[in-house]
Amino acid sequence: MARTKTLHGQAVAPGIVIGPALLLRRERREIKPETVSPAQVEAEIARLDEAITRTRHDIQGHRRKATRTLGEIVARIFDAHLMILEDEPTLDTVRKSIAEEGWAAEYALYKTLSSVAATLGSQKEDLFRDRAQDVRDVCARLLGHLTGQETDAVLEVKEPSILLTSQLTPSDVLQVDPNLILGVATEAGGATSHTAILTRSIGVPSVVGLVDMLGEVSPGDLVVINGNSGKVVLRPGKSQLARYREKEAQYRAFVESLKDIHDLPAETVDGRRLELAANIELAS
Repeated sequence: MARTKTLHGQAVAPGIVIGPALLLRRERREIKPETVSPAQVEAEIARLDEAITRTRHDIQGHRRKATRTLGEIVARIFDAHLMILEDEPTLDTVRKSIAEEGWAAEYALYKTLSSVAATLGSQKEDLFRDRAQDVRDVCARLLGHLTGQETDAVLEVKEPSILLTSQLTPSDVLQVDPNLILGVATEAGGATSHTAILTRSIGVPSVVGLVDMLGEVSPGDLVVINGNSGKVVLRPGKSQLARYREKEAQYRAFVESLKDIHDLPAETVDGRRLELAANIELAS
C-alpha cells in the first residue's frame, strides 16, 4: 500500500471532507503549425468565424445556467469569457495570421491566444495570472469547435468522491453536484481564479495550486481535503483519519449552527442596517 502523503496548496473554499479520489485527466491537444494556400484563406477565416459563433453560443448557455443555479453576480464570470472571445484586436491578429502568414485557423488561433495568456501569466499579480487561465479556456473551446473534438469534460460520478484534476474550468464547475463531488483539488489555479469563485459559490471545499498532485494519487485512494488550511492528505493513516473525521464532524456542526442566524437582517442593535460588498476583480 502506498504511503501517506500530505500536500500543501492554497485554500479557496472552506470545509473539511473525506472521500475516494476521482481523477479527471485532460488530454493535451497538440496543435501542429499547418498552413493553407492563398486560395483557402477565405474559407479558413470562415471556419474561424463559425467557431467563434459556436463558442459564443456555448458561453451564453453556461451563463444562463449559472444565473439559474448560482445567481446573476456569479454568472457574470462568463461575461469575462465573452469579452475575451469578442476582443476584436485579438481576433484581427488571428485573421491576419491566416491571411498574411498562411497559417491554418487552429494554429493561428493557438499561437495568438497562447501569446496573450503567456503575457498575463508572467505578471506578478495573481489576478492577472488567473485571467490567463480564462484565455486558455476560451482558446480550448474555440479549438474544440475547429477540430471537432469535445471540449467539456464529462464527470461520471458513481459515488460521493473527491475530484482531483490538473485544472477545472468554470464550465466544468457547473457540472459539479455537491452531493456527489464532496471536494475539489487542482494542480493549477489561484484564489482569484473564476474556478475558485465558483467552487465557493456551490459550497464545495477546494484547494488549488497542488503542483504535480496527479502523479502522487491513484483512482479510489482515500483523500482528505482541508479547505480551511490548504492541506490535502492522500491515503491518511488510521489515527490521522480519525482526527480528520472528528474535524469534519465539527465543521459540519459549525455550518449547521450558522443556519439559525443566516436569514436574520444585518442590523446593529439600534436598528442600523449594514451592507458589505466587494468586487474581487478590483482587488489591489
